[in-house]
Amino acid sequence: MNFRMAYPKDTPLIEAEFIGVDNRFYFQEDLAWGGPTGDGKAEIRLERTEEEHDCVECDGQTVEIPGIECDRAVIAGACAWGYFREKFRVVFDDGTAADAEVNFFDWAWSVGTVIGTSMEAESGDFECGVLKEYERRDGQAFIYYNVTELPEPKRVKQIVFPDNICMFIFGITLEAV
Repeated sequence: MNFRMAYPKDTPLIEAEFIGVDNRFYFQEDLAWGGPTGDGKAEIRLERTEEEHDCVECDGQTVEIPGIECDRAVIAGACAWGYFREKFRVVFDDGTAADAEVNFFDWAWSVGTVIGTSMEAESGDFECGVLKEYERRDGQAFIYYNVTELPEPKRVKQIVFPDNICMFIFGITLEAV
């Protein structure tokens, strides 16, 4: 399902009509729409649809890909109400597949906050980068990313998203390294 998480800074808050996540959202003025955003290690192009959706809520959907050859996938997003580790299934034209493991923190938590409050997590749970840090009305907001090296360069046919409506995807970049 397409979703919207970025609104103008002066958007009025109406308790009966929640916007973003529980009346919390990224400031759209801070997002670099249409151009690459990243930290030099990963780049994502942030776009809006005609309906002004800016991310996709993971709901087990399949996205058809027009045969792009790649051997690396960069997936950017964030979670609401906690942090989650999920697998995106990358299906190739030849019928084989590979999993891209993605770990995103809550969009309002820094990496330090998660590590400081997580006593039982394994070290692999903290493997993600910060694509961009933003402000919101009540503090910081983040978009994270994970990079998955695929087994070999192949043409991608589709990507199957996990079934986790608390995970939001802002962009996927398929690269040939």
